[in-house]
Amino acid sequence: MGDALNFSPNPLPFEGWEVVLRRLRDREAFIWPVNLPILPDMVEEYDFSFFLERSTLAFTMAKPTLKPSWLSLYYPLQTEVWIFVAASVLILFIILLMIKHNVEGKRYETWLAVKLVIGTLLDEAIPGELPRKTPMRMLLTAWLIFTFIVGTVYRSNLTACLTIPTYPPRPETLVDLLNTGARVTIVDTMDIFVTSFKQSESTTLRTLTERMVYVPSFKEGMTESLTENSAHLYERLYMEVKVEEYFTNNDGSTSLYVTQGTLLDDFSAFLLIRDAPFRSKIDSCLMVFHESGLLTKWKTKVMDEIRHENQERRKTNILQGEEKKKTTDETDVISLTLLHMQGPLVLYLLTATVSFLAFISEISIGAYRHHNLKMSRRPPASK
Repeated sequence: MGDALNFSPNPLPFEGWEVVLRRLRDREAFIWPVNLPILPDMVEEYDFSFFLERSTLAFTMAKPTLKPSWLSLYYPLQTEVWIFVAASVLILFIILLMIKHNVEGKRYETWLAVKLVIGTLLDEAIPGELPRKTPMRMLLTAWLIFTFIVGTVYRSNLTACLTIPTYPPRPETLVDLLNTGARVTIVDTMDIFVTSFKQSESTTLRTLTERMVYVPSFKEGMTESLTENSAHLYERLYMEVKVEEYFTNNDGSTSLYVTQGTLLDDFSAFLLIRDAPFRSKIDSCLMVFHESGLLTKWKTKVMDEIRHENQERRKTNILQGEEKKKTTDETDVISLTLLHMQGPLVLYLLTATVSFLAFISEISIGAYRHHNLKMSRRPPASK
């Protein structure tokens, strides 16, 4: 840009936002070439160049984790399907008793019908004698096909739900962030945003400033996002680079995420002195960058270089034995935790408890009946 505009750049050292703004007001400096959002309260005192891109203000937080839930057994099928299965069980039970009574001329034991309907639904064998009449055989055949399909689909979806669980939604907007009750960490260079947000007419932005807490460095703020209910607010690309450099494991995974949406409905540009006569020339240069796709190319190149460097570093760490991890091409088996298996375990404990209580009840009733039978057979006492 200096060659195109016929001037020699004379960069001044960065000494904070206040110093930069003062230099622009006093015309000690003419341009601040940073990706700065066009904030409403700054338009009155400064000029902005042609926009570079949409505002890239973002925040980083810890990825949401799974919460234990006994409803993991319910998720594989929708509510309508569960209702349909329950209705099918009830209808079959009623029809089974009617056919047995009207066609075979005898009453069908209720408990045996329950075992037939529920047992086959749970993939058990048919209890008792096999039916001999055609209507019963047709009904039972249709029911077995139905239970086979439902059982196969349920087991398949249950396996998928346990091994590939659905994580809770994560905050992506400022409203989502405020709803979580998390505090917001910022560094000193974010003063210009704090001042603008406090003067904003948006309730969301004013509430955001009340949650802001200063931290000494971005690394400390991003680390607190992992250990506490907090988010670090800064420029998106910068945080993506830092997450890739400092918070990515050797296997390529990370516990942090950076929001991809636009937090502010504005654009970013270079900051200029008020009524800058060279603004049109700078805008024409930026238009060339836009038309040639250089802005997108440079951002992509930066991230590709960072990822490549970190991949090489992780490979070196693995080869040096800093992390004892398998590096074969075989697919790693995902170990299910109590978060995944809480539903089956809760169901097993409930059924085991009911079975134990039923067993104790049978023993108690049997002992009571035996005692009464023994007392009834005792000869009367002689006078």
